[in-house]
Amino acid sequence: MKNLRKLFIIMLLVALCAPYAFANASSVDDIMNSDVPIAYGDEQFRQRILARTEGKRSPVGLVLSGGSARAMAHIGVLRYLEEKGIVPDYIISNSMGSIVGLLYAAGMSPDQIEKVILNSDFGKRLDFTLPLQGGLLRADTLAELAASYLGKPLRLENLEIPIIVVQEDLVTKRQIQISEGDFAQVFLSSFSIPVYFPPVEYKGHLLIDGGITNLAPVDLAFKYSDDVIVSTTFYSVDNLNLRNPLTNLNIAFDIQKRRSGIIEMKRNPSLIWIRCMVEKDSFMDFDNIKEISQKGYEAAKAVDDQLAKVPQTKGLESLTEKRAYFNETLNKGISNYFLFSHVHKSTGYSVMGFDSNSFVNDSRSFLKENSTFGLDYRLEWGNFSTYLLGGLSYATFSNEYFRASPELTAGLDYYAFNHVKASVLVDFDWDSRSLTPSFYVRQNIEARFKLLNDHFLIRGVEGFESLHGEARLFGRNTLLLNAGLDGSYLDGIKNKGWNLAGSRLGVYYQVLGDYLSFRSFVSLKSDVVLDAMPTGMFFSMRNTFRFALDEKGDVPLFTQDGFRTNSNSLRTKGHNLITPEGNPSNFLAVASLHLGYRPINFKPSFSELVILNNASISAYLDLLWAEETFLPALSTGLQMDITTSFLGLKDFPFSIYCGYDQAVSSVVWGFFLGNVIS
Repeated sequence: MKNLRKLFIIMLLVALCAPYAFANASSVDDIMNSDVPIAYGDEQFRQRILARTEGKRSPVGLVLSGGSARAMAHIGVLRYLEEKGIVPDYIISNSMGSIVGLLYAAGMSPDQIEKVILNSDFGKRLDFTLPLQGGLLRADTLAELAASYLGKPLRLENLEIPIIVVQEDLVTKRQIQISEGDFAQVFLSSFSIPVYFPPVEYKGHLLIDGGITNLAPVDLAFKYSDDVIVSTTFYSVDNLNLRNPLTNLNIAFDIQKRRSGIIEMKRNPSLIWIRCMVEKDSFMDFDNIKEISQKGYEAAKAVDDQLAKVPQTKGLESLTEKRAYFNETLNKGISNYFLFSHVHKSTGYSVMGFDSNSFVNDSRSFLKENSTFGLDYRLEWGNFSTYLLGGLSYATFSNEYFRASPELTAGLDYYAFNHVKASVLVDFDWDSRSLTPSFYVRQNIEARFKLLNDHFLIRGVEGFESLHGEARLFGRNTLLLNAGLDGSYLDGIKNKGWNLAGSRLGVYYQVLGDYLSFRSFVSLKSDVVLDAMPTGMFFSMRNTFRFALDEKGDVPLFTQDGFRTNSNSLRTKGHNLITPEGNPSNFLAVASLHLGYRPINFKPSFSELVILNNASISAYLDLLWAEETFLPALSTGLQMDITTSFLGLKDFPFSIYCGYDQAVSSVVWGFFLGNVIS
């Protein structure tokens, strides 16, 4: 028995120490081999190049450097090369250049690559997470999205054009050159910047972004040919505060990786250098992809005389069939993705991090008015998604309605047939003022369809809410049913003045009750957004009309209707079904108007880590007709909206307003984070 116990302890210690033993075993390899790369698939890579050239000409290689958002300039480079009939026989890439390189190697055209990236919602598809795995962001969903467009399963050795993605390994401290393996796995590891993204396991390695040590791996390209084109997106912003410690750290990394690339470029003077003039662009500017791509096109055009000497390659005919296939899959995939921004998970995916949820601007919520910020755990598998958010609930509507209390929210979403989303949400809130709990349950079914060549979006919605407990606005127990149909025109209308940027019109049937009595209403909603480009001015108008079908008056007002007020009588209007106020009006109307300014190209950043974008300030005017009179109640003031973006990738929207409430002759103010959990 003692021997068995000892054996069990030894086995347990071996299991626990195995990762460390592996790392140590690797680290005791000859240190002098640290400069010797480890290649996977090299022999097959050479054979594939030979198959393309048939041994009749020199292969043409293309190096795509890293550069974060600046690497999107490679799209323009590829576009110009194709206009000249040049399709590389192989690609060497690292960092963000590998995103472009992998998609191109799979057979996509430059236009298709740009379309994929522009429609991938980088800021929504990355998850902010606790750095338990070594990074603050997870990009698994983005990799799944790319793989869904290309088809599954997909491996590097089966791509249309041979490609090597250059990585660095935390275990062996050696460079890893990968030309075979799972597409999604290599896709993720290619831009795994330390601290920001976790390292990715691959055949016993822990891979990170190869651009950490060298932005332009030129020597590797010359192993396979003497005809090499190098497209670079170096970094040379000169208005940074070099005494900022975070900026210092970023620049310190840039010194080494730039120097290594330049050394290799000088060592191979026969290369054709396409110097993309994006060096002054921020590495976080993922909202400026079209302009960055055009700069790459112009850079390639500038060396046209050198490109004319490149050997005639295999050409585009070999990619015609594949690109025709992508035209169908991309259009269908992007259209389906647009409906709910949902990505099917082929394997289980879980993430834990800090997130926020706001009922204030959630069109599915009428009975809740608070926001929550806290620790969020999400688990996704296939078409299921579930989350648990626990943290601090806050209602931020002037002094009277300002409060903070503990809250726990759980939700389950299911996506069916690409067009339907069914959701259940359960929320427990402990009111810190009244020291009483409230329990909230919401169920929703929503169907979305694009019609008339994707010009219109039609939504059918059904939602049921139940609020139990001492709720401030609704008494003890309240039920609400909301069902209806709305439509949006997606394309907008452009002219020389104001442009129609967004619109929606909907009609809904609503039932409000408290278990003892129920009342029925019809609501009409309309939204219009106008932009005056390029001045940055915008105008928006949001209208709500609600009618009592029982003609008993006391039509309820909900926070979601958009009228900002401190008046308790207005905020609780029509909510008490037991003792109604007796307002005879069977009609309620709210109009919320904004006239504002959104600065063009205003994207200040802090230490090149946090960028502020989509900033706007507007004057608002809220009008409420709730009595049998033509004179509305009004609330007016200023509102500021801004989106804080981490690395230009993960977005956190924020709104704040302050104004004058005529109904009670007082200041009205509020703020809230945007809706992160969908």
